[in-house]
Amino acid sequence: MSRVVRPGGTVAVQTYASLDAQPAYGPFVDGVLKYAGPEARSLVTTYFAQGDPEMLAAAFVRAGLEDIQTRTPIGTARYASVDALVEIEVQGTPLADRLSAEVVERILAECRQILDEYSTASGTLELPIRAVLIAGRKA
Repeated sequence: MSRVVRPGGTVAVQTYASLDAQPAYGPFVDGVLKYAGPEARSLVTTYFAQGDPEMLAAAFVRAGLEDIQTRTPIGTARYASVDALVEIEVQGTPLADRLSAEVVERILAECRQILDEYSTASGTLELPIRAVLIAGRKA
C-alpha cells in the first residue's frame, strides 16, 4: 500500500488486537481448545494473528511511512446466540471436519458457560472485541 499511495497520502489498516487483549474471545478460544485440542489453535485464532500494535507500527516504518498513529478501541461483535458463534467460528472452519458431534456439543456447553455474562435478556450474544487501527503518512 505504501508503494502505491501518493506522497502526502495516508495508509490505514484495521485488524483485531491480539488474543491476549480480547476480554471475551480469549476465554472463548480456551473453551474451544479444551475439547478440540491445542492443534486447533491456529484455526480459531487467525483473526488475532496480526494484532500487535508495535509489530504493525514497525511494519509501517519499514514501509517508509511517517506520523504513525495507533488506536485500540473496543467494539461489539453480535451473534444470535452462543450456538451461532460456535457455528460460525468453529463449524465454519476446517476444524469442523475434525470434530465429532459429541466434541462439538462439549464445546457448545463450555462456551455457553464461559460466555454467559455476554448474553442479553433476549438471548443474543454481545462480545467486546478490541481492534487495532493504525495509520501512517507517506512523505
